[in-house]
Amino acid sequence: MLNRKRGNLNIFRSAFILGGNSEIAQEICLHLVQKGTKKFHFVSRDSKKNEIFLKRLKDQFDLEITSEEFDLLKGDLKAKPSIGFYDLYIIAAGYLGNSILAQNDLGEALKISRVNYYSLIPWINSITTEDRISKPGYLWILSSVAGDLGRPSNHHYGAAKAGIAGFSRSLSMEMAKYKCTVNTISPGAATRLTIDLMKAAGRDVDPDDWSQGPQQIAPIIAWVCSDEASEITNQIFHVSSGTVGIMQQPAVIKSFKSDELWSMEQLNQVMPELIEAKKAHDKEVEEKGKPS
Repeated sequence: MLNRKRGNLNIFRSAFILGGNSEIAQEICLHLVQKGTKKFHFVSRDSKKNEIFLKRLKDQFDLEITSEEFDLLKGDLKAKPSIGFYDLYIIAAGYLGNSILAQNDLGEALKISRVNYYSLIPWINSITTEDRISKPGYLWILSSVAGDLGRPSNHHYGAAKAGIAGFSRSLSMEMAKYKCTVNTISPGAATRLTIDLMKAAGRDVDPDDWSQGPQQIAPIIAWVCSDEASEITNQIFHVSSGTVGIMQQPAVIKSFKSDELWSMEQLNQVMPELIEAKKAHDKEVEEKGKPS
């Protein structure tokens, strides 16, 4: 059970992280340690790459840390992972892959989809079991701006991230009757996964600038898991370049109804109105979404 204190951040005594090699996940863990979290379990594709970070945690803090190695590219999709009970669950695994190769290579396209979507489902299902969700808890799933806004490249990566964000929204509706909140965070940060792409796009990347790095994500997750935000669920939060925002959920902007099968003449009248309504709506949302 969480240690709740009205008006303050919840004290997460324990946290489970799938994707322990993720720089964003590691920054979140460092933030949680400062807030009093004492127990962590890391699931990583390559445990050796995580050894330095885990040793740093153990040497600097009095923590209970366990870890396991699991490759989402090779794991059995039918197997049900065994997961203990934790206050906070973070799904941070990701695989950018080779976007150029994926355009013509089905194998590479499937790898990208598998790690960023299909292979995550058994883990999420194991987290949201009936005995587990009967207690207060929080589930955070990391998506990507590539999934929310689209990109001129990385189509398969963006599609898979959009898929897991959609899964998260539906799951949050199912979990609403319990005490488990489910939210998605869509980060835009310079990490090992993205830094080369950012440079290739002509962006200046400064690894010492917090507003570009993964450390900007951690406080947002901590707040949305606080007692002040205990009712917040089914949301996608966008964090990038020092900006925090909330994403608009899909909704019908304008519609027309016909009592008969639509004719081309009728569609010639209503479709331009729908397009114009969408343009006006997009412009309004863009203005409202600018940082204040």
